[in-house]
Amino acid sequence: GSVAVPSDAFQHTVAPGESLTVIASRYGVKIGDIALANKIRDPSLIRPGQKLIIPGWQAPAETVAAPKPAATESPATAVI
Repeated sequence: GSVAVPSDAFQHTVAPGESLTVIASRYGVKIGDIALANKIRDPSLIRPGQKLIIPGWQAPAETVAAPKPAATESPATAVI
């Protein structure tokens, strides 16, 4: 079955040779947190190509377009 992924969750695709230890340290999260978020009972059983949710990790700004502030105020009327 498919797992409901929060819209703000970051997904990591496992590369050959990667372990949960490597992935967790890359994102600065706990192995147990990744295991829980992905319902992994045995962390050694992850496989290349598997998509893992990285809980609590925010994707870089370039992948999520941040809205630019609206230019409604002209510099002349701004309070300095």
